[in-house]
Amino acid sequence: MLIACLFRNGRTLIPGGDDCIHAGDRIIVVTTHTGLRELAEILA
Repeated sequence: MLIACLFRNGRTLIPGGDDCIHAGDRIIVVTTHTGLRELAEILA
């Protein structure tokens, strides 16, 4: 799984190793797993 992009407060960020996902962020996740619809499923 790769978090490819974060959208926060109207800004687009390319995440690095020190970045965290905050409430209200929107993210783009790239994965080879199929059928995942919720972030909780991806992080489980």
